[in-house]
Amino acid sequence: MKKILMLMLCFGLFAPFAVSATDVKPDEVKVAKNFIIVVGQYPAKSNADDLLKKVKPDYKDAGIFYDDAEKKYYVYIETYYSKSGADYAVWWMKKNRPTLPKVWAKTIEVE
Repeated sequence: MKKILMLMLCFGLFAPFAVSATDVKPDEVKVAKNFIIVVGQYPAKSNADDLLKKVKPDYKDAGIFYDDAEKKYYVYIETYYSKSGADYAVWWMKKNRPTLPKVWAKTIEVE
């Protein structure tokens, strides 16, 4: 019983020193970024769909990303979470997959 009371007393004494949550300003919030390996960009969705049909059998993660700022559709074949991984993937694709069209990495923001 004495140990429990002692623990409660210690907790009561140190509780005010606990870390409190601070408000985060909207401009201090870091937005997560992913990197997509892009093989084509088009202003029309129909052109992007055509290229996606060609690359989808070989790349299961292939898809289309629409960039609101640039008003373009990007056909990507893979997604990476680090810049170094994306850079290596671009280098590897250029070296070992010459049949692919131009390959590059694009940074996208994740909500």
